[in-house]
Amino acid sequence: MRINNRLTGLVAFAFLFLFISASVAKKEAEIIFEAEREKEPIPLLTLANPGLTLEQAYKIQTEYVRLKLGNDKAAGYKAGLTSRGAQEKFGVSTPVSGVLFSSGMYMNSPSIDGSKLRSPVIETEIGFVVGKPIEEKLTDPGLLMDHISAVMPVVEVPETGFADMKKLKAEDIVAANVGSAAFIASAEKPLANDDPDGLTVELVSDGETLYQGRGSDAMGGQREALLWLVNSVIGNGWKIEKGNILITGALGKVVPANPGRYEARYGGLGNISFEIKR
Repeated sequence: MRINNRLTGLVAFAFLFLFISASVAKKEAEIIFEAEREKEPIPLLTLANPGLTLEQAYKIQTEYVRLKLGNDKAAGYKAGLTSRGAQEKFGVSTPVSGVLFSSGMYMNSPSIDGSKLRSPVIETEIGFVVGKPIEEKLTDPGLLMDHISAVMPVVEVPETGFADMKKLKAEDIVAANVGSAAFIASAEKPLANDDPDGLTVELVSDGETLYQGRGSDAMGGQREALLWLVNSVIGNGWKIEKGNILITGALGKVVPANPGRYEARYGGLGNISFEIKR
């Protein structure tokens, strides 16, 4: 009887711990959500909780995304910190993932009002369009590609307006949904036999090339980055639906989204022209 009572007590404690963790995650998510609504700097949760883990940060992200989905819907998913240099900078050995929202999706040579975002930057990426839903983790990149119907150039304009960039940690980035804000999706292209890893991408503004990147900049290969992203998304409890867009990380540098006109050139994959206004 004593053993049963003890086990009952341990089980009750475990459930209480989980309940408290969920409550804390929701509270932290509300802090991030409120800062976004008020256009205040993104708070660093690790300052008050230096022991915050990536797993806990993803729980906060999930609660934040649920708050956003009250008036929005998911358009896809994104990978971040996909280069070794970025991972070393923030003290992790893995990329991170977040959710893209329909409200942040632009097409057809748009103008983006940068004043509505907190320290936005520009990233050139490759996007993959989901042709068949993905509901479980995959181990084979070839099998993964059976779920992909098209590829496209994507320019992401994420937010980097954290309260203190010098003290920023990967856990803060994850909790704040990896800065997901705006992204520009170009025309879809059929999947070809060409290797996207060898694709050269350049960002041009006022006739000046700001940088060049290659498809292999994301985790050393697009299929590897895509597979990682899919499994991260599924592991965090989301379903990948038909029509979702999956973007695999920055190619080349990340530059401030200063006012001006830009063109992202992807060779045979196409170009994206856009303007940043303030």
